[in-house]
Amino acid sequence: MTRIIAIASLQIRAAVRSKLFISLTAVLVLILFGLPATIKGDGTLLGQMKVLLYYTLGLTTLVLGAATLWTSSGAISQEIESRQIHLVAVKPVHPFEIWLGKWLGLLFMNATLLCFTGLIIMGLIHRNINGAGRSDQERRIVREELLAGRSLIRPRDTLQQEAGNRYHTLLKKGVISADIPPEEALSEIRKQLLTENTVVPPLSSRQWVLEVPDNLNIPEEGDKTGIALKLRFSPVRAGTNSVSGRWNIGTERRSTLASMVVSNKLDGMHQMTIPITRELMKEVIAEPGRKMIVEYRNDGKERSRTLVFDRISGIELYIRESGFESNLVRALLVVLCRLALLAALGLAASTLFSSPVATFASFSILLVSCLTHYFIILSEAGFHSCCAEHAEKASKDSVFQTANTWTIKKVETVIGPVMRIEAVGPLSDGALVSWKDVGKAALLMAVFYPALLGAAGVLLFRRRELALPYT
Repeated sequence: MTRIIAIASLQIRAAVRSKLFISLTAVLVLILFGLPATIKGDGTLLGQMKVLLYYTLGLTTLVLGAATLWTSSGAISQEIESRQIHLVAVKPVHPFEIWLGKWLGLLFMNATLLCFTGLIIMGLIHRNINGAGRSDQERRIVREELLAGRSLIRPRDTLQQEAGNRYHTLLKKGVISADIPPEEALSEIRKQLLTENTVVPPLSSRQWVLEVPDNLNIPEEGDKTGIALKLRFSPVRAGTNSVSGRWNIGTERRSTLASMVVSNKLDGMHQMTIPITRELMKEVIAEPGRKMIVEYRNDGKERSRTLVFDRISGIELYIRESGFESNLVRALLVVLCRLALLAALGLAASTLFSSPVATFASFSILLVSCLTHYFIILSEAGFHSCCAEHAEKASKDSVFQTANTWTIKKVETVIGPVMRIEAVGPLSDGALVSWKDVGKAALLMAVFYPALLGAAGVLLFRRRELALPYT
């Protein structure tokens, strides 16, 4: 363990001597102080705070990730080329100790810079909230909707399943001819279901079902921000009538435990927040299935217009579970785990290639992984069918297309769990970054994948000839 700590300290000293640590600190200061001063958001305090969190922390993660990948890609290869590795390799030091020491050194450097980033972000937030010219209402909105860790519950997305069930039902009844290609019929059914689930014309209604978790903490008496229902909708077309209707919140046994009238909402996207009372949550938790039923009843054409709800984020239930400070700490830990994985990737490449080639290989692997995950997300958003008919049709494709699809799916299987762990986005939306997310990030990005990359790196390092002449 002493040898590992010594190698880690040497790696930190090398970063400090090369002015890397100082340069990154200066870049972070420029990002944290310069970016919020140039981007003001939508003009409100809430918008400004979201910009401060999302762009500054996101850009910080990007800069530290690029610097980590570049530094780790040359951490071992440069010492081999300069023959400095001979001073360590000839001693009774295992290659794994060399690899682990350098990885821990990079991890410590990133942890220090992230702590510095977190302290500056906290200072900027408190300065902006407590600054002059801010109303009490603006401060209250920021504290309720942003400076908190809130669990997010959305209605379950059953569009694929409903489309498949309706297709088979219509096929059995003979409404759909067997000559029509299954994918074409499913596409039309999905469009119909999408309209039914998101568009609410006058004199009609729409229901959403939210499944409430078992371990829900009921807010205290008088706490109107612990649990809130956020609604997003917009009129389908411009007009003179305002939006008018009624929201009913209840359960399967009692449909109206709370009610709210909506009026005077004109053109544009609208966002409303309805505080959920303690009494209502008691009734929901008393339900066997713990389901909250949210219904909107639109008024007639004389008073209202057709509304459109977002399929994913039209209805959201937020449950406050922690404060902002602890949520920020957990988000920074997730970012640190991601940087740990990048350091392991760069070190593994550094044991096999020279510094330029290792840097190119590391960035190429990262780029391919990000693009693959992006294409998978696009395909899911496009509602690609997984039914048997579509699979049979896909089997008739060319060998290249089949191999390409198989490769993308296998790559997504490996990188998907890592790419789906997010911290910056949820933090800037006031959503909870749970300890479960931190534990999953630590297990995957700081233990499992670095262990595999470390084993591969050590194996390659032991087979590499260190005494070759370099120019």
